[in-house]
Amino acid sequence: MGSHDPAGSGGRRGFSALAGFLGQVGLPLPLLAAVIVTLVELLGGSALVLGLWTRWAAMLLAIDILVAIFAVHLKGGFFVPDGIEVVLTLIAADIALALVGPGNAAVDTLLGRRAD
Repeated sequence: MGSHDPAGSGGRRGFSALAGFLGQVGLPLPLLAAVIVTLVELLGGSALVLGLWTRWAAMLLAIDILVAIFAVHLKGGFFVPDGIEVVLTLIAADIALALVGPGNAAVDTLLGRRAD
């Protein structure tokens, strides 16, 4: 949700475009939601790539995706481009990472924080 320019944004980009989209789908406080979604996806995604604070990042991203499923994707059916097929895969991966934790190459493991 956070990184694309939604259709109907009127040429706007960034937080205002995302806030407009989030308002259209019915989320309250769309500008605040746009900032939160962007931060969760940018920082949480980066943390997962690095394996840093893995469980926390995965939990936040799973919540983010759950909101996206109910606010946007559920109306689109199951299959892509608008359905829940891909986002179900993403939420399953996030839940698995939240439950299992980081792998051997993760920064968390290297710092001895495997059981964050």
